[in-house]
Amino acid sequence: MEVIPEYDGQRLISLTITGDNLQSSDLKAVSFRDLRAAAPSASVDIGEELAYLASHRPKKGPGNLDTEFYTAFAKAYLALVHTNRPLKELVDRLGLPMSGMKSWAIQARKHGFLAPTSGKGSKSPGPGPRLRQD
Repeated sequence: MEVIPEYDGQRLISLTITGDNLQSSDLKAVSFRDLRAAAPSASVDIGEELAYLASHRPKKGPGNLDTEFYTAFAKAYLALVHTNRPLKELVDRLGLPMSGMKSWAIQARKHGFLAPTSGKGSKSPGPGPRLRQD
């Protein structure tokens, strides 16, 4: 049996399964974890976003939303969602503490750069309305 995933950026759009005498029980052998791991990680270049995040911190204070910073953060986060631990991946790539990454993710969700999560500890499923506008 051969499983051929097709991706549109980071999103799985089709799955072709070929082989002789395939049975429906053969589908149980297809691991979604393996499909996620096979997602093309290099299809989205986030070098510019990572460089920006490494050299900037969000502006603080009331009425001082740093849209450029959170746009870069959200784009980098979404490009790494396929790794299943995008915050950990950002921590490793930027050499910054996890507490900062979590805070940035919370602020990015709060201000609409990332979509809301389904619960504590879950990943944002996609871009928020503010990121889709930019």
